[in-house]
Amino acid sequence: MQSLILDLRSYAGVPYAHDHPHHQVVLALEGQLEMEIGGREGRVDQSRGALVPAGMLHAFTGVGRNRFVTLDIGETSDAAPARLLGTGKPFFAISRAVEHLLAYVGSRRGALGADADHLAPLLAAALADTEAEVQAPAAVLKATEYMRRAYPRPITCADAAKVAGISTAHLHGLFKQWLGVTPGRYLGEIRLDRARDRLTASAEPIVEIALGVGFSEQSAFTRAFRRRFGESPAAYRRKLDSGHKPQ
Repeated sequence: MQSLILDLRSYAGVPYAHDHPHHQVVLALEGQLEMEIGGREGRVDQSRGALVPAGMLHAFTGVGRNRFVTLDIGETSDAAPARLLGTGKPFFAISRAVEHLLAYVGSRRGALGADADHLAPLLAAALADTEAEVQAPAAVLKATEYMRRAYPRPITCADAAKVAGISTAHLHGLFKQWLGVTPGRYLGEIRLDRARDRLTASAEPIVEIALGVGFSEQSAFTRAFRRRFGESPAAYRRKLDSGHKPQ
């Protein structure tokens, strides 16, 4: 096979098992995938990915509506994530670099097309720096999972800290240590990424998108979107309508 093959897939809600002669990384854009890899069970979602080593039997079942990025890597390829493969642990926390690449993939309409050739080596490079099972403390994982689930609502950092079972100050410190951003910044990025997905995939009015992802008003959404992506939501949508690729 080619050294790197990037693809988009959805999985049925029925169990299936197989193996293949190449390594495969599975990353979630939306939804979840229950997996058993080499006797280890886990769930792939937007906070956790999986690596299936070449030749290893694995079983999987899609959960609800789902969409995943798969990266197939030749067994002898220099791009194989040696750090992950060397531990024998198939599941890993999504790093910030991988998260940003997935956000870009999620913003594209339909198939990846020519983008796959550019994105595959970038994703492989980001995965090479990823540690297997080096997950943030449980409090951070609980908080990020809560934010990803509840982002459309007017939640606060205090709400996330309560879910995580720690103080707001402690949560701030853990987020800075493990994610490099504050809880508020992390929540804002989730909302903006979801908004960009909706701008890309639908013709919804911008004000409905702003309110739908958790902003209290369109003007605040527009300012935040411009800071994050370098242009207003309206300009971004005009680019899409004119056939330009999102940046």
